[in-house]
Amino acid sequence: PTDLTHIVIEHIFGEGLFDDIYGFKSQESPHKPSKEFVDEIVKDHCLDVSKCIFVGDSLTDLLTASNSSMDSCLVTWGYSLYEKELLEKASYVVNDVSTLEDILTK
Repeated sequence: PTDLTHIVIEHIFGEGLFDDIYGFKSQESPHKPSKEFVDEIVKDHCLDVSKCIFVGDSLTDLLTASNSSMDSCLVTWGYSLYEKELLEKASYVVNDVSTLEDILTK
């Protein structure tokens, strides 16, 4: 749920690092791994998808990035089991917040 997503992100990163945070809204709205989920974000913020990175902690997140023709960044402090196969699918793999911040601010 989006409310929980905001709480977790702000707890880990503090406020202000991200312009917006998207989480699950409802079964009727576009959701991961649908390309439409990302299309909504790209449209809302007038983004160039080729300059975006989809950050997540699961295979579903990597599939979402792939379906959207977007680079992916797998963070290893989430809910998934980080087997070699999953790690190899990501454009970037990060184990700590400072490395993620470095990638996002390039």
